[in-house]
Amino acid sequence: MVEKVGEPLTLTAEDLAAEAQAESTPEVEVEAAHPTRPETAGEAVETQLGDSPVVVRDKLYEANPMSVDQALYEMEMVGHPFYLFIDEETKQPCAVYLRHGWTYGIIRLDTTVH
Repeated sequence: MVEKVGEPLTLTAEDLAAEAQAESTPEVEVEAAHPTRPETAGEAVETQLGDSPVVVRDKLYEANPMSVDQALYEMEMVGHPFYLFIDEETKQPCAVYLRHGWTYGIIRLDTTVH
């Protein structure tokens, strides 16, 4: 419904019905799962951020060290624009990502995984 400044507010039957429906429909709440982080590979946990409607899905994956070539292949196989992995040479957590055309990028974290 659009209200013009200076004009009296008028509600239509549709407005009243929608308002009544909204009041009678219970809100769906996403309960914080316990634990709040996944503990086994393949497990996913969804939590709501405070009172906001934002729900964050946290999923745990196995991270086997691999080459950059293998990470690019895996990224293409899953159809995502990025892929996280542990570089087998440097032992650094990395992400390969699609830039444009057939060019790719690599982001490396300045740490090593033991």
